[in-house]
Amino acid sequence: MYTGTIVCAALCAVFLILSAIMLSGHGAWLLSGYNTASAEDKALYDAKKLSRAGGFLALFCTALVAGLGATTYFVETGRLEERLMTAPALIFIALLIAAIVVYGYYAATKCKK
Repeated sequence: MYTGTIVCAALCAVFLILSAIMLSGHGAWLLSGYNTASAEDKALYDAKKLSRAGGFLALFCTALVAGLGATTYFVETGRLEERLMTAPALIFIALLIAAIVVYGYYAATKCKK
C-alpha cells in the first residue's frame, strides 16, 4: 500500500511526542551527551535550556519528515515522478545538517550557566 508514507507518519508521531517531552523542560534524560556527562559537566549547563533546544530540534525534524512523507505520498500515488524526489531529499538532508549545526552551536554557547 503506502508503506513509505506510513513509516514517515510513524516517525512524525515519535518526533512529536519527543519534542513535547523536551519542550516541557523534562527531557534532559533524552539528550545523550548530557545524560552521560559527569556531575561536574552537568553543572555547567542549564538542563531546561538544553531540553528545550532539543525539543525545538525534534519539532523541526517532525516538520522535515512530514514534508518528506508528503513527497513520498505523491510519488506512491503517481502524482509525482520518482526521479523528482531527489531534490526534496537533498533539501531534507541540507536542512537537517544545518539544524544540527545550529543546535550544537546553541547548546555549546547559550545553554551554559
